[in-house]
Amino acid sequence: MFTVFNIINLVNHGGPVNSLMLSFLTRYDDYFAHLGFASAPFGTNIYEYSGMACFPPLAYLMYAFLARVTGYRAEAPEDTKSHQNVGNNLSIYVLYTIVCVILIVYAVNLFIKKKGLVGRVVFPFLLIMTYPFAYSSIQRGNSVLLVAALLSIALAWRNDESKIKREIAMILIAVCAGLKIYPAIFGLLYLKEKRFKETIRLVIYGLVLFFVPFLFFGGIEGFKSFLDNILALTGSINRCSVAGSTEALTKLISGMSNHTFNVTIQQIFLIACIAAFFMTKDKWGEVLILCAVMTVYISSGWMYTCVYILPAMLVFFLEKGEQPFRINRKNLTDIMIMLLFFAVFSMPYLWDYPFIYDSITIIVSIYAIKTIVTSVYRKGLQSYKPV
Repeated sequence: MFTVFNIINLVNHGGPVNSLMLSFLTRYDDYFAHLGFASAPFGTNIYEYSGMACFPPLAYLMYAFLARVTGYRAEAPEDTKSHQNVGNNLSIYVLYTIVCVILIVYAVNLFIKKKGLVGRVVFPFLLIMTYPFAYSSIQRGNSVLLVAALLSIALAWRNDESKIKREIAMILIAVCAGLKIYPAIFGLLYLKEKRFKETIRLVIYGLVLFFVPFLFFGGIEGFKSFLDNILALTGSINRCSVAGSTEALTKLISGMSNHTFNVTIQQIFLIACIAAFFMTKDKWGEVLILCAVMTVYISSGWMYTCVYILPAMLVFFLEKGEQPFRINRKNLTDIMIMLLFFAVFSMPYLWDYPFIYDSITIIVSIYAIKTIVTSVYRKGLQSYKPV
């Protein structure tokens, strides 16, 4: 797919690349907008600058560090384009992106058993050149790139023999939650496995990393402003979500959209995913469900959230190992999930980005329903006592 994509690109003088890329006017916006907010003096309530200041304060501590590396302080925090063109800000973004890519390559190598040239070099390289990475998260400059890498490493170390790595895994999950909030849902893994002591420590790490950084950005008033900004964003429905897919379908069929219906389907999807999470016996299935919730449940999510499927794919590959892949009735679920990974991480030169999110919504919904029905059916058989 990578080769075919680039051949078509050469023939069409860059047409496919330009169709996949976000608007030139919004390149790196998520990085530089928040860099501008965080460059204010510590103690400033940066959440009052703009409704776009919607990241948790731990994320702004990271951006504050990156701004102070070059000694940058924005005169107009909302003027995103000006931040790119001042000093070495763009160079620091390049270095930050390189670090993220190195972490992704490291995460992939933790999961891929076959440690040859293909596993260590070729596969990570092709992965980084796919839409979720090169054409959305890197170009937009969103911190999902860093979160996907750290979350994958955390999942690799979560059950490691080393106590230190297991503890670091919990800290990394808490860091990811502190950067993007949504990864907090991965605490359910510990809860399902009845690892209650670790669950408590994970909650403590999460609370500390979420609330303490508010001291640098307005304290209690900053927290109140943060909540206002978050609530203002939750009302919107973007195409990259379950609600967005439902809205597009209803418009196609009836020519109109029903907001209440779209939101109802969104909540049903969440309930089905949580139920399936606790019912499934597949370890990779648990991770797939949690990753899908982060990817398509949030109605205000944007084009780069599909990168969250990375941990699910790596866990799936790790569990399947080097077993031969055969098409039969017993592994229809595996085939369906492989099609999902193909839809997300292939070079979608024939599709627009909604195809990726519709694929995630449909396939994960089918997997959740199948898991629930199978679990209920088996419990019914176990409870049945013939007369």
